[in-house]
Amino acid sequence: METRTDIDRSRLAYMGVSMGGALGVNWVAVEGRFKAAILLDGGFFIEHPQPRTDQVDFAPRVKAPKFDWIFLGKDALLRALGTPPGDKKVVLLDTAHDVSEQRSDLIREVLAWLDRYLGRVN
Repeated sequence: METRTDIDRSRLAYMGVSMGGALGVNWVAVEGRFKAAILLDGGFFIEHPQPRTDQVDFAPRVKAPKFDWIFLGKDALLRALGTPPGDKKVVLLDTAHDVSEQRSDLIREVLAWLDRYLGRVN
């Protein structure tokens, strides 16, 4: 991506689903190029993580605006993030683990979030 002229490197966002949403906490915390993050169907892992991979250790370091679909009752991840409260948003959809079941709602919310933090997205 660094060499592509069709990508504005100052307007990068991370979007992860399920495991990508959960592990995205770690990646967004250490990769400073992301200006916004969208974590879909992610949350803290139940099992004990490997050393130096625990999301709890990375979450306070996430400063990028964060938008999340989460499981009901699993908002501990959102509270743990170091992102200012005004730059966090949770949208709960009446779906199973696959939020794409409400694709039009998903697209509308994600594009509005990216427009807010990266400028108009096409």
